[in-house]
Amino acid sequence: MKECVTTSRVLVLVNGSPSEEFSPQRGLRQGDPLSPFLFNLVVEGLHMLLSRACELNLIKGVKVGCEGVVLTLLHFADDSLLFSEAEVEVVRKLKMVLRCFEIMSGMPLGANPRRLATWKPVVDKVKRVAKELEKLQANFLWGGSDSKRKIRMIKWEEMPKRIDQGGWGIRNLRDVNKCLQIKWWWRFGSEKDALWKKVICSRYKLKVTSWIPSLNSSNGYSAVWNGIISVAEQSSSLKDFYLHNFKLKVGDGVRIRFWSDAWCQSVCLKDELPTLYRLSLKKKECLRVLVDKKNHSKGLVS
Repeated sequence: MKECVTTSRVLVLVNGSPSEEFSPQRGLRQGDPLSPFLFNLVVEGLHMLLSRACELNLIKGVKVGCEGVVLTLLHFADDSLLFSEAEVEVVRKLKMVLRCFEIMSGMPLGANPRRLATWKPVVDKVKRVAKELEKLQANFLWGGSDSKRKIRMIKWEEMPKRIDQGGWGIRNLRDVNKCLQIKWWWRFGSEKDALWKKVICSRYKLKVTSWIPSLNSSNGYSAVWNGIISVAEQSSSLKDFYLHNFKLKVGDGVRIRFWSDAWCQSVCLKDELPTLYRLSLKKKECLRVLVDKKNHSKGLVS
């Protein structure tokens, strides 16, 4: 890492004029590919400080939902989000931890929420809606602009089709967005121990062992989560495609519900064998428990 830093050559602009080149001895330049690794190393130190403060009962995280999932620190890219109780003493101790981290790392913390520049990135992201992006795409393709329009050679609705189907293979942004939202359905089923899933399930009283989230929107859900599951209402064909094509891997069988999950050749046994399902006294048992009971009974017989 030191070799990557000290062998580079940089220059700076002084009143618009470039200075002589020189070799930096420490630190990373803006856009350096090593920056994410440095960020991870530094933030790991912050995580350790906060974890130790929690162990000593100096600060307390926030409990979310009926399961009481505790949140203290979350990261997204180079942004950090801290959670604590709304008490003056707790906030004072949290500030002490952050001050300690600032001294150790040399990274100034905080931004002025009153400055427009602080919120400008958020406002810019809100303005980038699908309609405006599609308009920019169309203007780029046909050489038009906001003040001058060119003749369109093909309907915009035909553009997403493959070239061999008469289109240009340009993806529809709304369809892409729906597919990205549905990807969270898959993550909900596959990432059983992920913190985000524990928070969602605890907050909205969902089962952590579920393979598919509840696809019914609710006023009690956040706008983000409602947006993710609302794809089921907006596009029934996309919903059916997903539900008919995802498959379960049995594994140890703990998460597989014997009757209600489609684990046996992608078939739900309660639908295939309704009479046996009605007679069963173990309608909610997992596959692992039923297999263990069967093996245990065989052992007794032998």
